[in-house]
Amino acid sequence: MNFKHFFKSPSLRLPPLKRGSEGDLRLPSLKKSGEGSFGIFSLKKSGEGSFGIFSLKKSGEENFGISYLKRGGEGNFWLPPLKRGSEGDFWLSSLKKEQKGHFFNLFASSLLLSLSVNLSAAETIHLTAEQITQLGVQIASLRASTTIPLLTAPAKVVVPPAQEHIISAPQAGLVTQLGFSVGDTVNAGQLVAQLNSPDILTLQQQYLHSENQRQLAATNYRRDKNLFAEGVIAQKRWQETSSQYASLESDSKSFRQMLQISGLSTAQIQNLTKTGNFNSQINLYSPITGVVLEKMTSAGERLNSLSPLYRIAKLSTLWLEIAIAHEKTAQIQVGDEVAILNTPITAKIALLGKSVNPTNQSVLVRAVINQTNPAVRVGQTVTIQLVRANTQTAFTVPSTAVAQNGGKSYLFVRSQTGFNVVPIAVIAKQGTDLLFTGALKGTEQVASKGAVALKALWLGLGEAE
Repeated sequence: MNFKHFFKSPSLRLPPLKRGSEGDLRLPSLKKSGEGSFGIFSLKKSGEGSFGIFSLKKSGEENFGISYLKRGGEGNFWLPPLKRGSEGDFWLSSLKKEQKGHFFNLFASSLLLSLSVNLSAAETIHLTAEQITQLGVQIASLRASTTIPLLTAPAKVVVPPAQEHIISAPQAGLVTQLGFSVGDTVNAGQLVAQLNSPDILTLQQQYLHSENQRQLAATNYRRDKNLFAEGVIAQKRWQETSSQYASLESDSKSFRQMLQISGLSTAQIQNLTKTGNFNSQINLYSPITGVVLEKMTSAGERLNSLSPLYRIAKLSTLWLEIAIAHEKTAQIQVGDEVAILNTPITAKIALLGKSVNPTNQSVLVRAVINQTNPAVRVGQTVTIQLVRANTQTAFTVPSTAVAQNGGKSYLFVRSQTGFNVVPIAVIAKQGTDLLFTGALKGTEQVASKGAVALKALWLGLGEAE
């Protein structure tokens, strides 16, 4: 690689830089122009991005008063990295040598020495296909982006309360059968467990007693109703008979409902009423179609009333509970889109919490996953990225495709003769990609790798061999 242009300082002129036998960059000679100064006969680039001076001569007058150069690992002298000046030139400033705890300036009064490479870069880099291959440049297409990422945060996948159900024991008893395990799918109305309960026997006995009393009261009610209509009995007796019948009928209905809550079907209750045969078995059925998320008991275990057996949920719709730092909630709006990283799954913000968690000062943000039966699991912790619809045309490229120069970003766009240098405005980062806007149509191809080599050619720091 050759330096193409050089700025002449009042005392130094920099000749072309040539490739050495080991692939290093070497400066053959540095001569003084006008006044006697120094000739640097060899300049080598070190592994740390600095330049090593192998020999230093002084010619003529001692203009700059160089006292010391910094010594490298192999006895050579090294210059520290170059710095960019206000006009795009490179300057060597305040070169120092540390010796016995003291520093010595290479240049009197920290004199700035201009080595300046001319950086008036061209907008086009002319390369053949063979040269592009030799430089290791890889080509990729632009990818259009319709959203802008705002922030990332942890989230947990949860089931909406309306889609979750706990099956519990209506009466105390012994578990005799469990039909499902965690992960199994159950249908609404399907038998999931059976209990043997002494308490249900007591409840059946109370029901039969109240039902017999109700039937007797019903007979008296019909009789006294007719007698009262005929004027045989007094109104007071008719009122007493009606009140007693209403009370016993209420007791019978109450015990019937308790039997239904305990798991007895209407057919079982009718059979009990007709035959008077007791049954200590309680059948438990699933109220919804869903998946068993948790099994909380085992066969043979004695349970108290209302002890849980199964947790079943319908997984067609899931929520994301997102913990957002409260100072960032101003960036979020209901309706914003959320993407779960490393998956194609998206969700929409449905709720912004009104309180702050005192432990971690975060606000709960809830998002509803858009997909039906999404490929995430309840209880799973994920990382989400909050995105918003982009109102302007934007594209994504790998971060390795973007070159920086003078605080600005550039892309190398493939052309028939090589590459065009196109300025862009980076607006966000998405993982290893950069989101940007610029004067591009989206059909262009860019250098996705090898941008460093192209930047060197563009800035005039070298040329393809």
